[in-house]
Amino acid sequence: MPPTTTSGATSNPASPSGVLATLSMFLGASRFHIVIISFLATMTFSWLFSGIFGPLVALVVAIDWWILDVGNKISDLAEDLRNNPTEARWVSANERGLSIAAVGAFLVTLALTPLLGWLLVGLRVVFQLLGVFYNFRSIPWFGGRRTRFKDLYAVKNPAAGVLFLLSVIGYPLAAFGSQIQVSWAYIGLLALFFLLFENSFEVIYDLKDIPGDRAEGIPTFPAVHGDRVGLFVVAGLASAAAIVIVIGYLTRVFGFRELLIVMAPLLQLAIVPIFRRRGYRAHDTVWITHLGSAQLAIYLTYAWLELPIPPWS
Repeated sequence: MPPTTTSGATSNPASPSGVLATLSMFLGASRFHIVIISFLATMTFSWLFSGIFGPLVALVVAIDWWILDVGNKISDLAEDLRNNPTEARWVSANERGLSIAAVGAFLVTLALTPLLGWLLVGLRVVFQLLGVFYNFRSIPWFGGRRTRFKDLYAVKNPAAGVLFLLSVIGYPLAAFGSQIQVSWAYIGLLALFFLLFENSFEVIYDLKDIPGDRAEGIPTFPAVHGDRVGLFVVAGLASAAAIVIVIGYLTRVFGFRELLIVMAPLLQLAIVPIFRRRGYRAHDTVWITHLGSAQLAIYLTYAWLELPIPPWS
């Protein structure tokens, strides 16, 4: 039985009221699950590269992803009114306030970023410019019209992957450049793993938005080819990510602590058949992201406690 996609938010058309309801709308509009996982991923890569956890750099990454995700929600109002109308109406009603908060957060934190390094200042500016091109139709295109990365078939997901690489890997490299303890082969293999694995998440996110994306002409893999192909792409990307980790271990570029990372794509592969059997649901996106965050939190705890590494590794 093919999976079904539901919005999970169409039953109550009324605007949310009350502090908890407003907080729920704010967290949803901020895609806070992305903010959390970007923070933890940055700390993980910082530690792997330099032995430094770098919570301040991770906080900068989290802020930049919050800003980008607010822009994402504002730019996607048309399709979100079909996919998640309650949240979309809240975003529309608070668009001005969210925009001011996002711009203000960027300018204030950018003024403080030189304390972490001037190269990081440049990367943050590049990240937000790419975010504008990703979210908003600001790229000149054929016929005098404008487009965005999200509207280009097979470009949307790699573009999001590049944004993640630039932030969770690029920011730590910029901040701790003189303290990096690993080779470029090590960094390159981890970057390739993360690009593949992150793109598997991107396709999972697209599964919940098929109706709105099709109506608005957003050519994601699931919108163009259907749920089954979308899940097949997820499985392929997660498999490729796992293979990269194994290759790194077999070639001795990675050790045991890096081999542990293979558990993340393997868990993703174990979850895909569940989606195939019972159908993909909108809230699965949030929960699978939180599951990834939990894995990162466990991994960081393993590093912080300096648990022993097997002698055969």
